Amino acid sequence: RTEETVNYEITKKVTNEVRETGVVKRLSVAVVVDGDYSTPGDAKTYKKRDQKELEQLIALVKSAVGYDKDRGDQVEVQNMQFANIDEAMGTAPEYIFMGFTKLEIMKMAEGLGVALVAILVILLVVRPMVTRAFETLPAQAEAQRRLLAEQA
Repeated sequence: RTEETVNYEITKKVTNEVRETGVVKRLSVAVVVDGDYSTPGDAKTYKKRDQKELEQLIALVKSAVGYDKDRGDQVEVQNMQFANIDEAMGTAPEYIFMGFTKLEIMKMAEGLGVALVAILVILLVVRPMVTRAFETLPAQAEAQRRLLAEQA
């Protein structure tokens, strides 16, 4: 839909063009596929995927993205070994209590310690100060009444 407004008084022309859908000029898709891991015994061995499997994956990707050869779309599927997270992170964490690691338990203990100190400050410092403030108010009011009574 195209709308055009021409204003001759100030020589201004405004054109608004609205399209319902976007236009895809070209798609470029890259996919990395992990190989196969076979475990004879305790050792894991990496094996690349064969060309037949890669062709099936290419066809799957093309159908998923709406591949159009005339538009100049490109689809690339490569076989590459993924990084092993367990090896990259080192040894597995040692769980001590109820599935928590030592570091997590220390952080929880630190938070509980801060909460305990806050509760003690409220109970042992703030509460007595507030009660003393409310106890002195009636005594001050009684002293003011006596003073006014003596002056009258």
